[in-house]
Amino acid sequence: MRILVPLPFDPSDTAHGRNLRVVNLLTHMSPRAEIRCLVESAEVAGRLGRMLPGARVEPAEAVLSPCDRRVPRVSRIGAYFGSSAGLTAAAAACAGRADAVLGFDLPSINAVLAAGSAASRPRLILDVIDDPWLTWLSGRRAERLGPSGLKTALCVRLARRFLLPRLDALVAVSPRDAASLSRACGKRVRVVPNGVALQPPDCLTQPREPMVIFTGAMDFGPNERAACRLARQLWPEIRRTAAERDGGGAGSLELVIAGSNPTAAVRALAELPGVRVTGWVADLGLWLRRACVAVAPMDSGTGMKNKVLEALAAACPVVATSAGAAGLPVGEAHGLVVEDAPDRLARAAGLLAADPVRARRLGRAGWRTVRDRYAWADCAGLMIETVGELVRRCRTAPAAAAGLRTGEQEALPHAAS
Repeated sequence: MRILVPLPFDPSDTAHGRNLRVVNLLTHMSPRAEIRCLVESAEVAGRLGRMLPGARVEPAEAVLSPCDRRVPRVSRIGAYFGSSAGLTAAAAACAGRADAVLGFDLPSINAVLAAGSAASRPRLILDVIDDPWLTWLSGRRAERLGPSGLKTALCVRLARRFLLPRLDALVAVSPRDAASLSRACGKRVRVVPNGVALQPPDCLTQPREPMVIFTGAMDFGPNERAACRLARQLWPEIRRTAAERDGGGAGSLELVIAGSNPTAAVRALAELPGVRVTGWVADLGLWLRRACVAVAPMDSGTGMKNKVLEALAAACPVVATSAGAAGLPVGEAHGLVVEDAPDRLARAAGLLAADPVRARRLGRAGWRTVRDRYAWADCAGLMIETVGELVRRCRTAPAAAAGLRTGEQEALPHAAS
């Protein structure tokens, strides 16, 4: 099976959750399919090629002949999310040699739709990842109702109404995102969750330090806000609760904020008692294996939070808001405690930090949940099944397929249906 993947962004920076998903899915798909990636430049091709040795990675300009350079008609709605004329033309030129075209995120939509003009009519799939409408709704009111936010809302609604139905299949990262997309465009949507690299089993018995941890790229707005909220509002109550629980022995409890590119607001948190800001760390897993509890007090977003999966994969129990735990099974049986009220969240984290026996039990439960449900190889297998089923249907019923317009192929079942 030959899959063409146009990428109008640089996936090599895996600090971005979308890019981490792209690289890991394509890595585990490449042994089972012939993956050809088209990217914007030779520099991006070089970096991504080293990360994806099992795939063919080419810059768009390298595959275009002079007669291929005419850019197919594209949607102005899709162009709002980011598109390259060269990449779009390259996708259209190469689509005739592909069984399917797989795009990631809305910036890819024009290139994917342009590939549908090929005579062979490859199947068109878009991994939307997070529903952009839910993402917009979860943002801060001031951002949503500003000029840029309102323009984004309009373009997102138009894309969901008029562009997504033209694709043969849609993929989302969680059942909630899939259900929202399905209602908007009238298609069933397949769920392919994010995965994570499972830490070795010795993390189940490794001694834990009196450390509460929050992780993420600290120049990302939601992470910056969550870090500041955690350190300035929740941390005093977490320390107080932990000290009361173990009779004052939690005085050494430390809050570690670990992640790249901390802003000035995040760096200033290191001046607070018991707070350490590390900046970029070479091995985040090492810090998560040391911590007794991870906290994800996110106030926005949808999809799945990689920071939560990474903590669970290191047998570190997590206390999170509903936004932080989105898309994941919750409860002590899965190592993930959810509290939205600030005082309840702080108390839950403090009690867990002061109870190593319970924390270890929850950490083991989270590790098993990741092992059983969120291996990248399994997630990539679901994506291969999605693409493969479309291709097989096309091959076995060519007459029926020829009579349908783009977007009218029978949709794949929703994983939660």
